Amino acid sequence: MRTELERRAGAMPEGLRRELWALLARQAARYTRGRSSSVSEGAARELMESICFTLGLDPNAGSGDWARLERLGVEEAFRLGQAALAEEMERGRALYRAVRENMPRLRSRSLEDTVGSIGTFWRRYDRELLAHQIPCDIDYQLSLPVPEHRLGVLYVNEYLRRLWMEQDLLRRFDWGRTSALLARCCGDYTGLLVNLWEPVAVNAMGLVLAGRDPFALSADEEVRAELVRLLLLLKRAERLETLERGACCLADALALEQPAQRRYLTEEARALLPRLTAALEHGDLSGVFFDFTC
Repeated sequence: MRTELERRAGAMPEGLRRELWALLARQAARYTRGRSSSVSEGAARELMESICFTLGLDPNAGSGDWARLERLGVEEAFRLGQAALAEEMERGRALYRAVRENMPRLRSRSLEDTVGSIGTFWRRYDRELLAHQIPCDIDYQLSLPVPEHRLGVLYVNEYLRRLWMEQDLLRRFDWGRTSALLARCCGDYTGLLVNLWEPVAVNAMGLVLAGRDPFALSADEEVRAELVRLLLLLKRAERLETLERGACCLADALALEQPAQRRYLTEEARALLPRLTAALEHGDLSGVFFDFTC
């Protein structure tokens, strides 16, 4: 067990490594409620993951801010990390309330189940011993997923932040048109594990690029033909630049003032490029931009 955990501690200086082992022993005693400082290898690994997460270390990459740790000491750095996580929990509760208050009129079982499960996170999350864990079920897929390296409350907060942005963007469109679009491209979108916002963003961006009203949401054959003419002969960099310009124009049409939301649209435009490029090779964009009026 010790060899495995030493490997996970990576390139930490020897003095800090001794402090880390001492902290691990104290955390193990807390984990067993004072009955023992000896735990199973699996439990020790989880406790070490939590400590490294709290300290801002990557135990797999063997990296960390050693100068800061040596200046503060592991114990003080851990205390400060715990205080920062407590602040993140308060921030997360506020984000969660905002998400609950802005649930879309569109029904989605996976969204509703996910938001309900995240509601249990705040009482199940063990910030002191298992800070890296995410004790809730998150099944609803975001248009732009949270990076996997985020853990614990940091993952949940970033998920809620992105979810709130998607909800806020969805609310700017007519829900009847949005529902019709989703039914056209996703079938049983209420029961499937699909994202509600991504089809709306794609169609709205396509309409903007074609010089049409993005709030119409339906991209008919004429719109798709215009997009083929606009994009087909462009090089990859030019095509990406055109998509980014479309995202910017859509952000203006939606009167977005928050830089984070404008960046979100830009990232979605970039994520669209591979799928759009594959469709353009066949000269058919009907699987990318959908018409729900036919």
